[in-house]
Amino acid sequence: MLPETIAQELSVWIKVVRGEGKWEHTGHTYRSIARYWHVFDPILQRWLADGVESLREITRDDVKCAIATRKRTPARSIHIVLRNVFRALRQEGVIFRDPTRGLVFAGINKTPPSVPSDRLANVLSHAQNDFQRFVMVLVCVHALSGTVIRHLLLTELDLSRERLIVRRPGKRHISYLDELAYRCASAWLRERHRR
Repeated sequence: MLPETIAQELSVWIKVVRGEGKWEHTGHTYRSIARYWHVFDPILQRWLADGVESLREITRDDVKCAIATRKRTPARSIHIVLRNVFRALRQEGVIFRDPTRGLVFAGINKTPPSVPSDRLANVLSHAQNDFQRFVMVLVCVHALSGTVIRHLLLTELDLSRERLIVRRPGKRHISYLDELAYRCASAWLRERHRR
């Protein structure tokens, strides 16, 4: 059983996630909320055990400690869920300050290993067109995820400077194209222009 104040705060959060808050947006399903709750509940239970009676009491240090209880992807999940909860409460005026604001998750620092050139040649031989070849190079050489690639814009590809601007939530970086990526991008753009 949750304290009344926290129960009310969480009902506001659910309302916002469902798209029924002050700012209209497409709401998430109850299944998504259940996934968020699965991550949030153990943290909330620790806070309740420490005597917290309202989410207004949670500080930036509390959020950092919660994230620090896990590593890598689970830690990232905690960061995402806490940010979602506190942004919603701040948006609705339930809390005055968002303890997750400006808090950047360091992420997984280990860079994935690049694909050896002989295996890369084999992978590229399976590409059916220039676009597939370019995407394969972005994944195998530049270690971009499918989610990042789906959000890339054509305007972010600058062949004259041999670079690609990659945007991720809260940050952006410039990925300089190696010779292979440059050739694949050029071939794809020529094919795109021809069509």
